[in-house]
Amino acid sequence: MKTLKAMKHAVLGITALGLAAALAGCGGQFSVVCNEDLNIEITAENASKDSTGMAGTFTVGENNTAVIESNLDKGTVHVQFSSFDAGPDADGEELKSETQKTPVFEADVSGTDSVSCELEAGDYLVGATVTEKANGKVFVNIVENEKTGDLLEGTNLADLMEQVAESEITKSYEEYLPDEALANAEVFGYEDGEAYVYLNAQEFVILNGKAYEMSGSAGKAIIYYTESEDGVKLENVEWSPDGEDQDTWLEENIPEQYLKEMQSYDAYDENGFLKLNTKMIAKAEENLGVPVERENLLEIDTENGTYTIVKTIESGNPAQDNYSFKTETVEEGKLGE
Repeated sequence: MKTLKAMKHAVLGITALGLAAALAGCGGQFSVVCNEDLNIEITAENASKDSTGMAGTFTVGENNTAVIESNLDKGTVHVQFSSFDAGPDADGEELKSETQKTPVFEADVSGTDSVSCELEAGDYLVGATVTEKANGKVFVNIVENEKTGDLLEGTNLADLMEQVAESEITKSYEEYLPDEALANAEVFGYEDGEAYVYLNAQEFVILNGKAYEMSGSAGKAIIYYTESEDGVKLENVEWSPDGEDQDTWLEENIPEQYLKEMQSYDAYDENGFLKLNTKMIAKAEENLGVPVERENLLEIDTENGTYTIVKTIESGNPAQDNYSFKTETVEEGKLGE
């Protein structure tokens, strides 16, 4: 059985229509609203029988479950979900017709009941009716299914990144210096043997007790893989194109539930440096056991077997047009000496 954990982020596609009905009965009130967490909140204040309300749109994602959590001091509330595939017109007539559909799921709750709802991914209107005079609250929450042994967790992710590094980086200098390839990724989603990521792969070499960054690649990508009892195996990495073709590629290749987050992902920090590269440097220092030189660049001439360390003098923001740099030679030498 899959376990559940509360989502820490807003579920995409929820629109608070604000369709709360409040019917008074003997001084009581009843309301159904989309709260600030984008879940459904049902409030009964000594609400009389047959008080009713509704709210939407309530969205259940591919990897989500809707759960009804009752906290009623007394009474019973009937909660139902109806498919929602049309918005209201100016008079609300379309929306009204949607609520008249046969519910796709319904349940009666009282006391501290907790009900896991059997709903497919999609948009729903949530309606509630008091069936026995009620006081208290009922919440309809979105929770994310927690998977056990998923691909992109723990050692599986580490194994996959090792294979990506080996696949995407040519170690050009291992004949002359200790040469390592590393990879890491920001993961937006994965399914059916495909992981949708922002990927960073980088080559590091060690010279005179320091590591230096050499060639590398970074960008949005799809990682194709297979899983078996022996672990995870990389099949291929497909990088997104640069420039104006990228959005088209994303729309054609990335599932809708991951697309918006992937398109809006800001790969750079406030100083204009690649976020994943900053993490990569920390990982490289841990793996290689030497500090990574962050100010000076290493240039290697394999034909002549020489190296040059140059100092970079930067100004401006690397992510903006005002960025510039110049170099000065700090050290020169022969490889292997």
